Amino acid sequence: DGRLAGPPAVTLTVHNAEEACRPLRTLECALGLAKDPYRSYGSPDNRAGRVWHGDRVSAVCVVADGRLVRDEAGITSRRWYLVSGGGAVVPVDGWLPGVRTRNTTEVRECSAAETAEGRRS
Repeated sequence: DGRLAGPPAVTLTVHNAEEACRPLRTLECALGLAKDPYRSYGSPDNRAGRVWHGDRVSAVCVVADGRLVRDEAGITSRRWYLVSGGGAVVPVDGWLPGVRTRNTTEVRECSAAETAEGRRS
């Protein structure tokens, strides 16, 4: 599947900058996972799934040069994590923008194969 054997995945907790949305699992408060960290985050054809504040996802790897994303509090980042888990009913796989977590644990860099896999989705 293009993923390299390496250090185990790191568990991340999804963070929503909008305090009013943190307890809600509504569509309005969902945060998107992208298919490709280099394409527009808000584009409907780049949507891989949804996660909500507090969801725990497994980060396989990270890219540091993805599309710049700004959250509702003004925090910006080009970091994107390739994650699985979370979701409302079925776990989802996709790219989580760095602004959607407050990670403090080292995550390995994605290989070219892992990054290309996302671009084919």
